[in-house]
Amino acid sequence: MYFLKNLDNYQKGSIFTIEVLNFYGRDRKMTIYEIKRIHETKTDGKYFSHQNMKFFNQTLKMFRVKKISDTIYRISAPSYWSGKLMGISKAEFNSITGELKTL
Repeated sequence: MYFLKNLDNYQKGSIFTIEVLNFYGRDRKMTIYEIKRIHETKTDGKYFSHQNMKFFNQTLKMFRVKKISDTIYRISAPSYWSGKLMGISKAEFNSITGELKTL
């Protein structure tokens, strides 16, 4: 079960973040789909744009998510050019601001 929780102690209640809980109340990491949704609602959301994903021959299914802290997640996915591995796309996601910082 997912829900938005107001975090008054961050910025006077003006910032919301996702507190992700499973049915037993334990923390779990966010999915790439949740990260994309938050990123697109809080920022310009160009990291996951159709043009960018197509250029790097990526899909959301390719992305892996690693929880670094309560609010920071590291995402990564392989990039291909003409069927050959070109490199790895890496970024850090801040769930409070919704920003992605490319690594």
